[in-house]
Amino acid sequence: MLFARRADLRVISLDTEDHTDVLIPADGVQNALAIDYDPVDGFVYWTDDDRKAISRSRLNGSGGFDRMR
Repeated sequence: MLFARRADLRVISLDTEDHTDVLIPADGVQNALAIDYDPVDGFVYWTDDDRKAISRSRLNGSGGFDRMR
């Protein structure tokens, strides 16, 4: 499960017993409001209200970029 906490992005594995959340090391997250995952390409996409951008990154933090609205 993915979720945005405004200042960062997190993932929780529901396959583990403790359900510990793990930081997605994406650069430049300031005010993330929504998050989605593309399983075909393996990218996480999020909207950032402060940056007025749609950004993407892989779960390991690589391959990021911004797309301005």
